[in-house]
Amino acid sequence: MGYETGKRFICQDCEHISVVTIEFQDIDALVAFLQERRDAS
Repeated sequence: MGYETGKRFICQDCEHISVVTIEFQDIDALVAFLQERRDAS
């Protein structure tokens, strides 16, 4: 179990910190992802 802290994920069991990386094919894919995320909120 863990929680999101911006661009990092901290495991509540072992306190390991992982960097969350999301890669996109191009800027249009990034824009579409951000728009979907905004609309879902």
